[in-house]
Amino acid sequence: MDAWKIPQSSHSRLDRNFLMDALLPAHEERISLAKMTFATRQILQTNSKDALRFFFV
Repeated sequence: MDAWKIPQSSHSRLDRNFLMDALLPAHEERISLAKMTFATRQILQTNSKDALRFFFV
């Protein structure tokens, strides 16, 4: 075995580690975006109800 070659088992471990490092932040980002979308929707609904009350009072 050449000293510079990485054993195949290490390749798969490196691939798994790389995927986990990439997937976890992406998952957390999707959750964060979903929370922001929900909060924005709630704010917009509240504001539109307030606007309707203002126009039709």
